[in-house]
Amino acid sequence: MTMRVRGYNCVRRDVDGATSPTGGVCLFTSILYPSTVVTLHTSLQAVAVRIHIHSLVTVCCVYLPPNDVVPQVDLNQLVSQLPGPFILLGDFNGHSPLWGHDDTNSRGRQIEQLISDHCLCLLNNDEKTYFHAPTRTFHSLDLAICSPTLLPMLNFEVANDLHNIDHFPLLVSHVNGAGTRFRPPTYHFHRADWDNFTRLAIISGTMVQNRAVDEAVFNVTEAIRNAADAAIPKTSNSPRKLCKPWWNASCQQAKKEQRRAWGIFRRYPTTDNLIAFKRAKALARRIRRQCQRESWIQYVSSITSSTTSQQLWRKVKAANGLYRDFNIPILETSTALYSSPLDVANLIGKTFASVSSSDSYSPAFQATKNRLERTPINFRCRQPFQYNCDFDMFELKRALSSAHNTSPGPDGISYVLLRHLSEDSLVSLLYLFNRIWREQVYPTQWQEAIVIPILKPGKDPKNPLSYRPIALTSCLCKTLERMVNARLVYQLEKNKCIPLFQSGFRKGRSTLDNIIQLESKIRNAFVRRNHLVSIFFDIEKAYDRTWRYGILRTLFNFWIQRQFAYFY
Repeated sequence: MTMRVRGYNCVRRDVDGATSPTGGVCLFTSILYPSTVVTLHTSLQAVAVRIHIHSLVTVCCVYLPPNDVVPQVDLNQLVSQLPGPFILLGDFNGHSPLWGHDDTNSRGRQIEQLISDHCLCLLNNDEKTYFHAPTRTFHSLDLAICSPTLLPMLNFEVANDLHNIDHFPLLVSHVNGAGTRFRPPTYHFHRADWDNFTRLAIISGTMVQNRAVDEAVFNVTEAIRNAADAAIPKTSNSPRKLCKPWWNASCQQAKKEQRRAWGIFRRYPTTDNLIAFKRAKALARRIRRQCQRESWIQYVSSITSSTTSQQLWRKVKAANGLYRDFNIPILETSTALYSSPLDVANLIGKTFASVSSSDSYSPAFQATKNRLERTPINFRCRQPFQYNCDFDMFELKRALSSAHNTSPGPDGISYVLLRHLSEDSLVSLLYLFNRIWREQVYPTQWQEAIVIPILKPGKDPKNPLSYRPIALTSCLCKTLERMVNARLVYQLEKNKCIPLFQSGFRKGRSTLDNIIQLESKIRNAFVRRNHLVSIFFDIEKAYDRTWRYGILRTLFNFWIQRQFAYFY
């Protein structure tokens, strides 16, 4: 069974239920911090990860069953496999006065020997970490052991709440804090004051007429962004709180009563107080289950014919734990290990740059590519054609209405903001687009993008070559691109310049058409007892290399000149 907790990566090691009814270890790491799994070759119940908070640290979780005989050599081999510095956490089931027990057992002597042989440091004090319900007694079974270099940097304490188990959580923290990662704030569009935004987002004619293109684009961007900041609230930059939809005031009150009853029993461990705590615990569990059931019934009852499939499947996937979380990896090359977010970002950026550089192709190809790219294309003709004229307002509105609400680029402007501009502002924006179209000046701001690396399916997350770059560009730029693309596609389709076998990226057609055609060819070949030859090829890193775009651009320029020669 796969366990998923949103916002965390999970590594676990289970035991065979036929041989042992209890046991197993599990370790969760936040996706906000780079981490990687450490492969352990041991018969012990242990898992380990390397995680970067302030520095790279190995965290290992261990469970040693009380009735199992654990050879000392197995413990030594486990410690020797942990990259230093490391923290060793877990339920060791050992008794020793060193961590607060009155007596010593054989397991305790083993742990003492392990700490002594490897010069390790014990973080535990005399606080109790385990509650034995039948005898209503407290013991120290859970230990935190670390490398000597980590001892001055760590704080250790034991939590007071059991959280419905019999072991108290061990809290090991850095003396300088956890180094919390901050999320970039985004707009709360569902709480926006659109009337105020439309009134404040004024794009005047002087912004786009009397200045250079770069300055005009900057002024337009600032006007929209300032209006959005004033009229639309933003999310907090703190990590997202994943609230449960069924959690309400009754659940909160029941939890409060349970914790109060536990606090009384913790101070006065009598039979009556234990019964009161168990009663409060059972009541809280019953209230939570009832609220979960009522929340699900309410959601199912809210589904109507107007509910979109996207909304429906988002809820179903969330209920089943089917979601994607992006976690920062720890990258590894043949020479070094990169764990800090800055080093990881720089390495991925250098990898993308090297993949897209000109060093990977021959000098002959570079010469041909450079020569053809420098060849100017003469778009001037004897008479004006429609595809070279200025854009109209209906083209701008059609491009905005057909655009999906994708993530914005570096300027932070999304399509939702552009759709709520006033008519006068849209006229000025259209004038700016026509200036760029006529003057053939591409704005400098639009040449920047936010590049997000996405791990390719089935690839090694530690290899920087396993990531596909996804670029988030300006929505203003993509709006103009849609307008140009609509004209180009119309001319190509009208003049039948696109081959009939091209199905991808065409309206009313898809790659499914090619699959059906291939199936028909195969069936006809079977019926007529003929041979059918099919060739399939996959271009490696087709969307990662700029030289692919260079080839396409060169071929496209040559093809445009040939196809539209009769227009000139």
